[in-house]
Amino acid sequence: MLTLLLAEPLRYLPMKTPSFDGPQLHEVPEPQALFLRPGPQDHIVLSQQISQGAPLTGVVFDPSFEKEHAELRTEVDDRGGWTVLDPKFLELSLSANNSARRLGLPWSDLATRTLQNFDEEVAQAVTAMIAKRAQSGGYSAVLAPTHFLKNGPSDRWFQKDLEMTELLRSNLNKIGLHEVPIFYPVCTPAKKFFNEFERARFKERLSQSSIKSLWLRVAGFGSRSGRGSLVNYIRACRDLQSLGLPIIPEKTGSIGLAILAFQSVSGLECGVSSGESFDVLSMQRGGGNNQKRAAHARVYFPDLGCSLPKKQAEDLLNAKAALGCKNARCCKQGIPDMLQANRRGHFLTQRFHEFNILSAPSAIRHSRYIDVILRKTVATLGVVSRIDNLSTGLSKRLRTEHRRTDGWLKTLEQNTDLHRFNDKDVPAFPRRIVGFRNTNVAK
Repeated sequence: MLTLLLAEPLRYLPMKTPSFDGPQLHEVPEPQALFLRPGPQDHIVLSQQISQGAPLTGVVFDPSFEKEHAELRTEVDDRGGWTVLDPKFLELSLSANNSARRLGLPWSDLATRTLQNFDEEVAQAVTAMIAKRAQSGGYSAVLAPTHFLKNGPSDRWFQKDLEMTELLRSNLNKIGLHEVPIFYPVCTPAKKFFNEFERARFKERLSQSSIKSLWLRVAGFGSRSGRGSLVNYIRACRDLQSLGLPIIPEKTGSIGLAILAFQSVSGLECGVSSGESFDVLSMQRGGGNNQKRAAHARVYFPDLGCSLPKKQAEDLLNAKAALGCKNARCCKQGIPDMLQANRRGHFLTQRFHEFNILSAPSAIRHSRYIDVILRKTVATLGVVSRIDNLSTGLSKRLRTEHRRTDGWLKTLEQNTDLHRFNDKDVPAFPRRIVGFRNTNVAK
């Protein structure tokens, strides 16, 4: 008898599902995937959401907080979700200001090596340690340890990362984790990702690897990107579909909903406390694990499609209380819960709602996004951006958001070529079946 999955199966048109090797997988088509990335203090609220039937495909875990997230990891695993180990290799390699916790990871010293000092012996040691952590933590998938490719596919780190990925595959196999797939994060500047010739070179090399999913970390792209970047991202992802791999964009914020709706990716990765863009410069400047930055209180306004700092959120709600959460199942006390007690839970509930709106048949998903989400966002921003007596900073932010989202709306409506797609080209993430998991957990 099959055990209950993390979310009820979505009963819509099936899409091509790649076959991940190993006995734990079952090819049940999943129209779209949702991965959450909890911060250090997000495990309690996320566990509560999961117990209420959150439509999750999996959770990405930071091994720096493995002890704190142990119960959450077990719960996700028991409910059939992917438990993905992120070795935080990119953050370690980019920043000299990592937290003591992250620097305590066994591969941290090696991750900071320059290319000249990163030989095969180092790569072997790194991947062996990551494989061992995947085993001891009982993870069902691993993100490959990769670097920021400033020069795109011609960056010399790309070849080294691909070699390291194959070593990781070998080390996972050696300890019996044949069924644990590797998901590959590509981190590169937007201008490289949007370039057709650069993508062709990425595809050529990635097609020869043993990876099972492509995760996109496009530097300089996110919720504050304009209409041109949005169109370029959608077209670039559709081009990458020829790899036949599920594609998951990271740190895209609200613009990720548009990318998902227009049939270019297989799902979304979403941070709980932060993560609306992939800002490499900020990581280099502020550190890969700047807890003050990550914990900064922000309040999500689904009608505006954006989050605001707590002080600005209070000012806006004082001027227009109708923007407060009216869902008693989300914020029982209304605005006070939205601002403080249930701030993270409020964000998750609203993002799940938006995600479910897009769980429509693929042929109408893009029009549903435009009509139900984006058009309402533009109209609401148009009203609130004209409210008197708001602070200068808040008024400027709202006007900027209105111009940006209005640009998205007009562009997505006018570019009719974006409305033509074949849903069978979008590889879907397979579900895991409970009972077939990483049983090689080190005792």
